[in-house]
Amino acid sequence: MISKRSSVESSSFGIGVSTGVRKTIREFYSKQGIDAIVVMKNKDLNDVIASDFLKAAGDPPYFSKAYHKFVLKSGEIAVVAKSNRLFYIAAIRAGGAKVDIISVQYLIKEPSPEVRKRRLSKEWKPTTH
Repeated sequence: MISKRSSVESSSFGIGVSTGVRKTIREFYSKQGIDAIVVMKNKDLNDVIASDFLKAAGDPPYFSKAYHKFVLKSGEIAVVAKSNRLFYIAAIRAGGAKVDIISVQYLIKEPSPEVRKRRLSKEWKPTTH
């Protein structure tokens, strides 16, 4: 299995943003039809992502509003922060001296075209549990 690594670029807030995170954010907002995010310069988008993460997680080094914290295999602490539409995962490196946003996940996953088509048909009835 080949592992791909993303580089981490800094923001004005001193928080690193993975290029993979930036790519995922651009794809997400492109699907939403929000072109302002898609056409932003990398440095500006890094600042927007870092700002959204800080709003969701709270101020370093404690990240008091974090959704969850756990220890990575490397021994570093990871913070999961939940913003309005996204979950961010950030690694706290060097004893809190550096924070890097390493992953992002959408809160709402779009259904596949087949599922969407089935749901729009007259025969579809929602399941109840």
